[in-house]
Amino acid sequence: RLSRRMPLVMLDNGYRGLDTDRVTFDHFQVGDSVTEHLIRVGHRRIGVTGFFDMMDSTHATFSGYMRAMFRHDLNPQSHDYVFTKTSGMEKADTRNLVARLRQADRPSALFVLQDEEVPAVVEAIHEAGLRFPYDVAVATVGDDVDLDVDGVGLTAMAVDYTGMAEEAVRLLVRRIEDPTRTTRTKMVGTQLMVRGSCGAPQSQWTPPDLPTAFLSTPRQRYRFTSSSTPYGASSPDPTILAVEK
Repeated sequence: RLSRRMPLVMLDNGYRGLDTDRVTFDHFQVGDSVTEHLIRVGHRRIGVTGFFDMMDSTHATFSGYMRAMFRHDLNPQSHDYVFTKTSGMEKADTRNLVARLRQADRPSALFVLQDEEVPAVVEAIHEAGLRFPYDVAVATVGDDVDLDVDGVGLTAMAVDYTGMAEEAVRLLVRRIEDPTRTTRTKMVGTQLMVRGSCGAPQSQWTPPDLPTAFLSTPRQRYRFTSSSTPYGASSPDPTILAVEK
């Protein structure tokens, strides 16, 4: 009843049974593109982790991962699905992820469905006695988390939030002008920000001077310091010594 009396625009996620205007991005294609990038830099066993719930956007991202794997004849393994959180959980539970990473046939890379879950995943990698990103690489969706481990940044699919806000305003104005028009869904752009966490060589990293529309301000900042050596060298001791949040 409210949506008929007051213009509403949903950002990113829609809700079943609620017919409103929406501004989002192509979650299915994003899931495909992030997985495709991990495959192109040499990974063949790619696990999935992060937050998993009933939202259509989450399932679309996961389905995009599946499509990319099947396209390259890489059969996804059910024991590589190691989610750390679901609806109602306030804190990530990484016990299954740590146990999986300690096994000999562990994935060489993890696709984290949401960037806010990456810090817990990084801690799980170190808890398993592995080096990030030398033993386990990571890529994610969303570039709102400014994270690095010993100077190695996070590869993430950034979203054009400025474009999202502009489209939302346009939809609201059009709804005010014509309250009876059919609802619409608008898509905004995304851009893969390649950094060291995916295992790509530094020559392939995205230049830092990109349009600010793809940068969220302020970003959550995480700085992990371990005894590892600079990017590209081996790390004899993966123990985390300090974490700055």
